[in-house]
Amino acid sequence: MRQKRLNEVYEHLRKHFGIHTKTGFAEAVHYARNSMSSAFGGKEAYLTDKLFENICEAFPGVFNLDYLLTGEGDLLTIEEEVKSEQIESAPVTPPLDSTYTIYKTYEMLLKPIQQAHANEVAAMQKRIDDINQAHANEIATMQKRLDDKDTEINRLNSLMFSLQQTIDRLNAASFADDLLKRHPFGIGVAENQDSSTSVAKV
Repeated sequence: MRQKRLNEVYEHLRKHFGIHTKTGFAEAVHYARNSMSSAFGGKEAYLTDKLFENICEAFPGVFNLDYLLTGEGDLLTIEEEVKSEQIESAPVTPPLDSTYTIYKTYEMLLKPIQQAHANEVAAMQKRIDDINQAHANEIATMQKRLDDKDTEINRLNSLMFSLQQTIDRLNAASFADDLLKRHPFGIGVAENQDSSTSVAKV
């Protein structure tokens, strides 16, 4: 019965080729999903020679076409039987259905892209760090210059204050000198002289 042989094919593919869905199986053998569903349902109109030929073309050297069409002989070729025994004694092989293939292809393409983006992000982060460091150094330099200017301004202010005090003292001394020049004997002495003169005249 062809339905039974189709199930045998599917079970072998599930076990050894990682095809875990009938949709994936239909895609692998290039058979319409609805038609494949009908074939698994036992509808003879869909269990055609073309279906089994597609299976053998999709998995060359695996299945015995005569067995699939007539039921005579073994499901697998001799080479596949040996390979299956080796696979069963070896670690599990990765699945090979279309979903897995797409995933592995995506993963293979994605990793370099992710790595490239990771490198780009790292490079950009380094540039940002360098810019921040450069600005930090520049800001520190400017702050030091401002501090130095403040110190210089304070020094000049202190110097100007000292000069102003000196000028004030000099001005006071100059005023005293002028006063002495105008009154060489002092005010008290002049008054005493005027009094003596008045007494003498009397």
